[in-house]
Amino acid sequence: MTHSRASTVLAAVLLTAAMAAGTMPAIAAPQPVPPAPAVAEPAESAPVESAPTDPTGTSTAPVDTTVPVPAATDPAEPAAVDPAAVPEPAEPAETTEAVEPAAKAPEELTAAELAADPEALAKLIGPHGATLGQGVERIAESGNPQVPTARELQDQKELSDAPAAAADPSVNLWRPQGILGIDVSSHQGNVNWAAAWNQGSRFAYTKATEALSYKNPNYNQQYTGSANVGMVRGAYHFAIPSISTGAAQANYFINNGGGWTADGRTLPPLLDVEYNPYSSLGNDCYNMSTTAMVNWIRDFSNTMLNRTGRVPMIYTTTDWWNRCTGNSTAFADHPLHIANYNNVGAGRLPAGWNTYSLWQYTHEGPVVGDWNVWNGTSAALANFARNSAPVVTAPRPTGPSIRSSADVIAIDSAGRLFNYPGTGNGSVSSKVQIGHGWSNTRTIHSVDWNGDGVIDILAQWANGRLTVYLGRTTGGFYPAQVLATSGWGGMKMTVGPWLRGARPTIIGTRSDGTLHYWPQNNNGTLMSPRKIGHGFGSMSVVMTDFDGDGRQDLLARNTASKLALYRGVGTGGFQYETRRLVGTGWHTTHTMDSVSGFAGAGSRGIIAKRHDGTLHYYPIRTGGVWGTWAQFGHGWSTLTVAGTRLH
Repeated sequence: MTHSRASTVLAAVLLTAAMAAGTMPAIAAPQPVPPAPAVAEPAESAPVESAPTDPTGTSTAPVDTTVPVPAATDPAEPAAVDPAAVPEPAEPAETTEAVEPAAKAPEELTAAELAADPEALAKLIGPHGATLGQGVERIAESGNPQVPTARELQDQKELSDAPAAAADPSVNLWRPQGILGIDVSSHQGNVNWAAAWNQGSRFAYTKATEALSYKNPNYNQQYTGSANVGMVRGAYHFAIPSISTGAAQANYFINNGGGWTADGRTLPPLLDVEYNPYSSLGNDCYNMSTTAMVNWIRDFSNTMLNRTGRVPMIYTTTDWWNRCTGNSTAFADHPLHIANYNNVGAGRLPAGWNTYSLWQYTHEGPVVGDWNVWNGTSAALANFARNSAPVVTAPRPTGPSIRSSADVIAIDSAGRLFNYPGTGNGSVSSKVQIGHGWSNTRTIHSVDWNGDGVIDILAQWANGRLTVYLGRTTGGFYPAQVLATSGWGGMKMTVGPWLRGARPTIIGTRSDGTLHYWPQNNNGTLMSPRKIGHGFGSMSVVMTDFDGDGRQDLLARNTASKLALYRGVGTGGFQYETRRLVGTGWHTTHTMDSVSGFAGAGSRGIIAKRHDGTLHYYPIRTGGVWGTWAQFGHGWSTLTVAGTRLH
């Protein structure tokens, strides 16, 4: 007998009413998981699914989560450089000799010509080159970051090492709360580090390199001298992005003082990317498009991470960053060194960042150099030097950091990220640390987000951000890609191949109880959500192929601690059928995660962490029935385990 859709829905409604009245008919062979065998009547109405929608259609649900979309920007036109004027020939003399045309000055060369002529580039940069905050200082004096200040134009043959006198009106004696430090370059010569220490400096940044041709001649004295008086110190590179790749400048920086070691005394390498100080190289953004600039910074950062195991801190201003990168949020996981000269505060931060590590507040502080303040305690600064910031480490394994979906990923109370590799026989082996600084995550999910065969990490942060760390084939992860800057802090979510044949999809329950899924664009960002149900406010869902038909389903736990099965159709919606209860007694469960291969090739099941800190594996057998569960871990109470959070 053929039933219409309406009759099927009516049957579901009548079944719900019967369940509420305590007259629910018997359920054929329910599977009791965990051990409580009884299937009691549910205490609430079943959620209602929306009609399945075309994944390519337009959602009618309001979108309250902002997913940044890169702005479509055309490359800026290169600056026009007129060829050198050639004088008219004079009257021929009795004896005529060939005269070579005058060579162009470095200021007349294009970026491409400078890239091909290191000697000309060195002449353009000069004996001191550019410095941290030079553009900010120039703007404050003339409004133009390419016009040198009066101080720069002074012929300072002898630079005083003594502290500036308090009566000097150019000295800014204001001190913000926090740990103070300075940054220096060859402009400061040989620095009196004892005087800087006596004025309160506890850390220092020294310029090492600029572009591909400049090395600070005072680097050794400045770098080692600051360390000798007890400061933690680091090196910075002034970028000229238009004359080479990011990787080329990163390698030049590393090869000439820009490395990093986890000795507790070395600050992370610092990338100074700011206003173009050289008028011959174009506008403030070096005549580069926002897309080209973001790609250059990513190239530099990836090279630093590969070679040093650490992403660089980024020095910039909010104005420059938002204009020259198009408000990019791609580097929000990098530490930020913000420049903003005032005696009030760091001010508005660049797109993507909600905090900063260092604030450069003046170029007129006591002693020499620019003055900065660390945003935290001295203990936090020490941890920062040891790479305890919220970034992903790059270990040196011979393969991906997460080898299979049978691995268990967890965060400890100190924010360290660990992988417990699955053995394939229902257990895990010794942990391997693969990251740190993850204390503020709400949930994490191991998933091959971009379909390249390497498992990645999707992170849901307590502040509402959503990021993905793409795994490297040689171990470690690329810098975070920000999928959303806000709105995800309270979302109950699960991840998997909800759309058959497509990349992984996020399914989430909003605070109003509506259920949505977010497909991916080709570049890994999120499309607008599609609503597929409502009434799920009190439920938590986990995605898995429970019935083994090759299409993902949802296991939904209600407030009565029962599991209901919502079978998916592979195109975004659900089967129209009576929902089957497949378990009871799940009130003791904190986290659930769908895994494959945990108990051998082809196996599939659920890993659950209970409130008592034990880990259990629940195998799913052919036909959508549970196998015999087994405990394989204990003592996990303080760890955040990857998967769907049920509370």
